[in-house]
Amino acid sequence: MLLKNIIKPFYKLMNRLDYASKFGVVMFLFAAPLFVVLLQLFIASNTQLKQARLHSEGMAAMLQSQALLTQLEKWRDITVLNFVTTDSEFSHRQQLALDEAQQTLSRVKRFLHDKSSPPILHYLDKLSSELDNPSIAPGMEGITIELVYDNVHRYVEEAYDWQRQLATSYGLLGIPDGRSFRAMNIFLYDAGDTYEAFGRARVFGTFFLHTGFIDSSGTYVIDKTYSKLEKEAESIGSKLQSIIAMDALSTQTSDIYLSPIYGVMELMDEQLIQVTAIQAPWRDYFESAGALRDTIREMEQGALYKIKSMLTLAKREREQDMLLLQVSTLVLITLTALLYTGFYYSVKKTITHLVDSAEAVAGGDLDRTMHTQTRDELSLLGRALDHMREQLKARQAHLHQISITDGLSGLYNRTYFDQVLRNETHRALRGKHPLALILIDIDHFKSINDNYGHQAGDACIQFVAEQLKKVAKRASDTAARYGGEEFAIILPESSIDDCFDIAEALRKVIQQSTVEYNEHTITLTVSCGVTSVVPDSTDQINDLIRTADEALYQAKRSGRNCTRHKPIEQVKDENSA
Repeated sequence: MLLKNIIKPFYKLMNRLDYASKFGVVMFLFAAPLFVVLLQLFIASNTQLKQARLHSEGMAAMLQSQALLTQLEKWRDITVLNFVTTDSEFSHRQQLALDEAQQTLSRVKRFLHDKSSPPILHYLDKLSSELDNPSIAPGMEGITIELVYDNVHRYVEEAYDWQRQLATSYGLLGIPDGRSFRAMNIFLYDAGDTYEAFGRARVFGTFFLHTGFIDSSGTYVIDKTYSKLEKEAESIGSKLQSIIAMDALSTQTSDIYLSPIYGVMELMDEQLIQVTAIQAPWRDYFESAGALRDTIREMEQGALYKIKSMLTLAKREREQDMLLLQVSTLVLITLTALLYTGFYYSVKKTITHLVDSAEAVAGGDLDRTMHTQTRDELSLLGRALDHMREQLKARQAHLHQISITDGLSGLYNRTYFDQVLRNETHRALRGKHPLALILIDIDHFKSINDNYGHQAGDACIQFVAEQLKKVAKRASDTAARYGGEEFAIILPESSIDDCFDIAEALRKVIQQSTVEYNEHTITLTVSCGVTSVVPDSTDQINDLIRTADEALYQAKRSGRNCTRHKPIEQVKDENSA
């Protein structure tokens, strides 16, 4: 009762509204919270899309910065060696390294020109100036190679700081993917120490091999560098292995990433540590160590490209999500507007359709469907009216079938036979194809009635009719009771020879069969007359029937139980004679 009292005011309100107003009230109650939800989705999706685009652009910038760091490290190594030796080859190599570093720096500046903040770009201008006139160790030509290396390495160290600022500006330290996040941390905060130890091993080893002598301080520097490489390999190896472990499908290990580090350690061990005299060619050592470092750089670049691909894919997914959200919102708004106007027209058109269909059926158009496209209560009314129409149509079809069917034989009656013959004659005239006719008569039918009774005669007629149905196999063939004990078969597109064979087959089947009636076994035979013509006018309908009848008469005169055929042309020749 309480629930009824609560609903009653709303029920009365809805009764006072038309369908359009009712739907408008419901739509407003639905649209208001939906609008709030959609707004929140738009804000969240747009934020995610901006972040994904920023990450994707940031990885492209990271690849550029990696190329710059690689060139700076090469420039650092050769600059240190050029400073501590008097070999002109190092001077030449330094100039080449400087040119390559400047070219790479120019590419990075062009790439970041409109994409980064002023402090990021300012550092690149500053670095370009410092590369042209580096401050290594003014007034300190006698300092140790380790100190020279530290002085030159500060340019690389500043570049690493700049790279971290670059990554922070693109939000790369906030990548949602766990593996990518850890990999970025290694690239930005751990890889620099590894590459520094690599550079020390390359520069110090080359220097001592070039001089051909290593003192106690040199031995200390080499051992210290070797230990640093070993420490870095252990540190970065554990971190790499934790990243690999996060990928359940990965079959890789950290060893493939650490093998270049172990390679340079082995190089140092063979050519600098475990030797009594330093004799190895410094150029081979210098190139081998550089190649091993390049191997790590290539692996690192491959990993960065993989992360970039993942972030690019994430960006595309966010763009697709945003597009889907926009399209969905547009579709939803459009559908809501269409539903508001479509509801009224749905009811109106359904009622109009039912009224028009009912009037058409009342006028005799029983093929006019009354089904509606709705699934509401009006569809029930439509189905009920359509059921009434189908019943009327079925009764009309039944009456029509009765009107064209012979009640005793079940074949078509004479009226329908005449109609089909006219239609097939017109069709044969248009298509220039033959039209054949077979007339069949039961032999001595009067004797059957006299000897066995009229019901036995009816059984014989029914038996012959069943055989005719088997003969008239095609959909275009028409078997009919022509009158009394006489039957006819219309065979479109059939020659006189084909019809003769069909008639003979029919006659033989009937001759070889018997009709059982009560306790009597009745043997039947039939006589058949066959003719065929390619009509040249509709007047040949009568000629066709008359010729077939004459052929049947010849069969009767020939002793019955036989088939005779007679072309219409032969009839014309006989009449002319």
